[in-house]
Amino acid sequence: MVDLDLTITDKSFVNLLLGMGGMFRRPGDPATLRSDIVNMLKRHGPGTCRKRALDPAVANELLNAVSEFVKAAPASLNIKLKAGPEPVALGRAPM
Repeated sequence: MVDLDLTITDKSFVNLLLGMGGMFRRPGDPATLRSDIVNMLKRHGPGTCRKRALDPAVANELLNAVSEFVKAAPASLNIKLKAGPEPVALGRAPM
């Protein structure tokens, strides 16, 4: 992949998914579940990004953007990747 420009706009889909939480033994109102997801991202996200060898500054920006997207409805999340001299590869980082 050389360049990526992706925008996700949520008007009500995430609330719909969160409203189905009871099906997954995770009942609750969407606002509470959104807060739980943000807390989970902040708690587990940095370690996961380190394990995947993601640059700490990029990981922090990504986690903050996703957290803000999950917190608010409606919201938009825009992800732009511009490769440097080497193309960007998505997949598992070497262990």
